[in-house]
Amino acid sequence: MKKSMQAIVGAAAAASAVGALAPPAGAVNDPAVFLAIQSGGHLVVSSISPTTIGSNIHVTTFGNATVAVIDASVPIRNWIGTNCQVGLASGDAARPNRAICQGIVDPRIEVHGTTLDDTLWVEVPGHWSDVSGHAGNDTLIGSRYARDVMSGGPNKDTITISHSGDANADSANCGSVNGAADAAADTVNYNGSDTLSFCNALDTKNYSTK
Repeated sequence: MKKSMQAIVGAAAAASAVGALAPPAGAVNDPAVFLAIQSGGHLVVSSISPTTIGSNIHVTTFGNATVAVIDASVPIRNWIGTNCQVGLASGDAARPNRAICQGIVDPRIEVHGTTLDDTLWVEVPGHWSDVSGHAGNDTLIGSRYARDVMSGGPNKDTITISHSGDANADSANCGSVNGAADAAADTVNYNGSDTLSFCNALDTKNYSTK
């Protein structure tokens, strides 16, 4: 299995430029979150789901910026690298599966959802988040502790990029298709010096300092 994962590194790297990472060979019928620690300590969290239910993922670096804790609703597996301890229990019924990854030194932490309805929540002090929902009616949630760059997909997404005390210049892509805003009615919650892009007339933009 490890060999098949390594074999897709090149294809996955190319795919990550536009969003989703290719699933490991033999895993197409296996809903899971796959963890990759690439050169320079760059963490990529990528989920797949061939079922009708998307992923619920929380990523945080509280306590130690070089250590990431990932909780998920589906099993978590190593994909590239072995610096993540998987198979742990989180104690959270919504996201019972936990992994702890060491050596996260690259400033960027990348999180990818599935083509279904996902919840992706990031709190990554010491880094900045690059979160992509892809297709599905996704919920993307950032924090006031780090800069968040969040991209919705072509469906109806809810994106929260800022919170009270947040001055990190977050950004949200409401959702784009072929370089233009999608036709879905998204909701974006923001404040501070945030940047919103690809939002259409149907989108709801809520400015709040709460």
